[in-house]
Amino acid sequence: MVLPSEYGIDPTGFGRLTGLTTMGQIKMQLALEAAADEALSAAVAAGTASPSPVAMASSPDTQQLAARVDALEALILELQPA
Repeated sequence: MVLPSEYGIDPTGFGRLTGLTTMGQIKMQLALEAAADEALSAAVAAGTASPSPVAMASSPDTQQLAARVDALEALILELQPA
């Protein structure tokens, strides 16, 4: 079953109450970041860009992503049956 809240769409508010909307928003953000990583990898492989590990590791986006991953892991643990 696929719920719209899994994709960040929550017309009834049920997804917000169950935490699915948050998971959907994180899922969409991770998909965007994965696509950006793939584009960067392709650019590096083509020799048109060079990654900066220091800048990437300390960027607010990376810190925000880490916080979202932690929140997602906590939410998954909450939703698992005892």
